[in-house]
Amino acid sequence: MQRFLHRHEIDHLMQWAAQPQRKPLVVRGARQVGKSTLVREFARRAQMPLLEIDFERNPEQREAFAAKDPARILDTLALLTGRTLAAGTGSLKSLHQFLGEKRSDLALRLNALPPSLLQDSKELPDGAAISYRLLSLPLYLAGQARWLAAELLAT
Repeated sequence: MQRFLHRHEIDHLMQWAAQPQRKPLVVRGARQVGKSTLVREFARRAQMPLLEIDFERNPEQREAFAAKDPARILDTLALLTGRTLAAGTGSLKSLHQFLGEKRSDLALRLNALPPSLLQDSKELPDGAAISYRLLSLPLYLAGQARWLAAELLAT
């Protein structure tokens, strides 16, 4: 039943996405009417990456929008979510792919949790393996990130 209800809206979104010079699109509506479900389904059908921003579930994401510079907003969202937009492609990459391409073994994540250091390794889709350290810091410590990283990594 839900697929039928969204068919017209999905078709509209697909037509919008096919336009090479499209303008931003705002999906509005009352609470609990299916806006998020519609966008998720559209992204799935269009095979487009989707990065969900939810201030209610992740209040720290609100901080990303304190800046008025789109590049800075995207950089901050990448730090908060562990996913980044690939330059010029509009495709999302995982933290693991990003670290593999940058040949880095250290990543910083800002969130609302206490500081932590995770050491892990993953196999990338291309078969390469990457070992990395993920330093998670509460957002209020962002200004001290370099010092804290040096301290935590030295131990």
